[in-house]
Order: sequence, then structure tokens, then C-alpha cells
Amino acid sequence: MLWAKGLGYERVITSPVDTPFLPADFVITLSEGHAPVYCRRNGSDHFLHGVWPVDLEQDLAAFVADGGRAMKDWLKHCGARVCDFGQSDDTAPFFNVNTQEDLKALEAILKRSSSALPRRGSPRV
Repeated sequence: MLWAKGLGYERVITSPVDTPFLPADFVITLSEGHAPVYCRRNGSDHFLHGVWPVDLEQDLAAFVADGGRAMKDWLKHCGARVCDFGQSDDTAPFFNVNTQEDLKALEAILKRSSSALPRRGSPRV
């Protein structure tokens, strides 16, 4: 937040690197309004996926200095709202890869999605 604030930005968007798929409208949806916001999908909260006004950097620093560690506690403290991406059988958005089993599931998702893509033939001149 300090870095972004120093560059003149008003907000930062975060998403963990172990989440390879995001909804196509992730950034646009979260960018509406100025309040801090985190994501929910299929009834599960995803506290690290969100938008944070940089003017909350001192509040976050104070929260951590007072021993706060859980993101969900800070979100409650700062009055963050939830952005609900709804219910779906599609497991890809916000899918989190932490274990070997998750990696196998990711490979299955990628295989299903790549087999659904149209194949391109050789270019013709």
C-alpha cells in the first residue's frame, strides 16, 4: 500500500499466486466504488482476493502492530464489504493450488478446457 500510495495510486488489487484462475470480470467488478472489498464464491470467502484503498495503510499497520494477523479480522475491523461472485458448478474461479491433489485437479481442469478449444489448422498462404 505504501509503494502504491507513493506512486499516486488510490487502490491496490490483490490475488494470491496459488490461484491460477480468476473470473473474467475480477478487476472491473472489484474496482467499482472506493471501499475495501473481498471476494466470495459458492459461499466461501476469499479474503486475500480484494481491493484495498491505500489510505488504509496506517490502519493496517496499526492492526498488525497490535498483534492482528488474520486477514478476516482486519477486514471486519476496517468495514470491508463482500463482492459475491455467486454460485456455480464451475470450480475454476478462485481454485487454490496447495497440495499434490490440488495440482492434479488443476491439470484435469486444464485438460478439459484445452480439449474444448477449437483447433487451429496450418496457416494457408
